[in-house]
Amino acid sequence: MDFKHSLKAIQKELQKKEKLKTKDASHQQIKDKPLNGCLCTDSQNMLKTLYTTEQEAQEEAKFSKAKLNVYPCPSSNGWHLSKV
Repeated sequence: MDFKHSLKAIQKELQKKEKLKTKDASHQQIKDKPLNGCLCTDSQNMLKTLYTTEQEAQEEAKFSKAKLNVYPCPSSNGWHLSKV
């Protein structure tokens, strides 16, 4: 049973890393400044989206149905959103 649990944890981590690579690649196509690999996660342990500018994060927050705060990423040069 421990093996199955460990395998699932590894699979989840690989999925998160793949999702980050996909997000990084799509952002890099749009922006001329590459993202530097933020690994911040939300309360569900999913990778947070890293916005390259505060304005970009505020625009995203404006169109969300939930109330969101914009804050600087503690581990890189970018911005995140959090629920109020």
